[in-house]
Parts: sequence; C-alpha cells; structure tokens
Amino acid sequence: MPKPIKLPLKKQKAFQRLQELLQQSGRHDLLWYHRVGQEVNRLYPADDRGYGESHMPTLAEALGKSASYADTLWKSRLFWNEYERSEVRSLCKAEAAGGFVLTWSHMQSLLSLDDEDRPRFQEDCLNAEWPCKELHRRIKESREPQGQGGRRFQKPKDVETALRQLINESRTWDRRYHEVWFELDEPAIRLETGKGKSEDVAELATEAVKVLKTLQSDIEDCLPRLKALTGKRKKVGRRAKKRG
Repeated sequence: MPKPIKLPLKKQKAFQRLQELLQQSGRHDLLWYHRVGQEVNRLYPADDRGYGESHMPTLAEALGKSASYADTLWKSRLFWNEYERSEVRSLCKAEAAGGFVLTWSHMQSLLSLDDEDRPRFQEDCLNAEWPCKELHRRIKESREPQGQGGRRFQKPKDVETALRQLINESRTWDRRYHEVWFELDEPAIRLETGKGKSEDVAELATEAVKVLKTLQSDIEDCLPRLKALTGKRKKVGRRAKKRG
C-alpha cells in the first residue's frame, strides 16, 4: 500500500503525471526516463539544496515502489538536468533500423562521470557500439589509480613473465608519453612561462623532473641485465630431454 505524501497543490499534478509514467508498460527508452526526471525535478528541484537524495525513498514509497527504486528516481532527475530533450531524442535514434542505441544501463554509467569525461566515453560507446558491461568496465578502468594506492602489482613468478610485464608496461607508458603528454596538436603538458605559470605548476614540474630522473637511473641499472639475457641460448629439444 503506497504511503501518502503531502504535497502543495501545484505539485500534485506533477506527482500524478509521474504516477502515470510509472504505470506505462513495455520497454522504457531514454526519453521515458528523461520525462520521469522532469517530473521528479518538479517535485524536488535539483537547484534547491533542501531536496537532496534523501527525499527519494519517501517519493518511491509514495509511488508504490520499493526503496531501491529511489536510485532510479535520483538518477532520472540527474539525467534531466544534464541532458536537453533534443540530445536525448538523438540518442534514441539508431542510424539504421534495429541499430545500436544507448540504454538506461548505459546512461547510468555515463551519469557517474563528470562533464569533461562524459562526452568522450559517450562518443566512444556509440562509435564502437559497446554493450553496457563494456562501457562500465572501461569507466572503471579509467578510475583505477595507478602506482601507489592502486591495484596491487602482481610479482612475476619467472623471468619470462617479468620480461613480458616490462615490455607491456613500458610500451603503454611510451605511448601515453608521446600521444598524450607532449606530441598532440594541443599537448596536455605545454610550456608555461611568465605570468601564466602558477606556483602549483612549478612545484609539479619539479617533482616530475625528479621522477623522470629516477626512471632514467633505473633504466641505466636495468639495461646491463637485459643485455646479458639477449645472447642466444640453445633450445633443449625433446630428444635431448629424453637422453637426460
């Protein structure tokens, strides 16, 4: 039995429209969730600090939904605030009949991103036609901290595994070094001089110099060991093993 909710007269119509939307059967597209978010926002405006996430369980209960549905109401309101209706219409249209479109599961993952990252992931998802699990995985990987505090680096069990790790990690770093930090038309790290250079940038640059010098020293120490392994070794065949 839905729990009654006290609403001003001007908000009762929004509540009724929201009830009607939730009673609609069938598969719901992004436009449906956008409309839900609009009515939720009319009840609890996002720009009013007094109407935060804590109000959603009460609203869900009044609509005859379980407490877990509060998350859908909250994200629908966020969706309505972040996207114009025209944008949503375009996201609902596939280039070909029966083609790829974003689902609500896709959108929930995209809404977890900030305004800078969301467009990039959304475009990549549409172009590559990622299923929602793939989009979620890639977003999760982008958030995983690298180095200290990140995923525990698994110590290799043998020399071959260690060399493969070294090759893969070095190639990844080298690609990022060239393609992201310095070699783009608008590289992430640019030369800042004069008034444009802040104290924070200067301090970070000093720290970066130290890190790169440490890396350079590590490479110099590592190279002799690697070169010692480059000499050709005789492969032991099956027959030789049997004789042994």
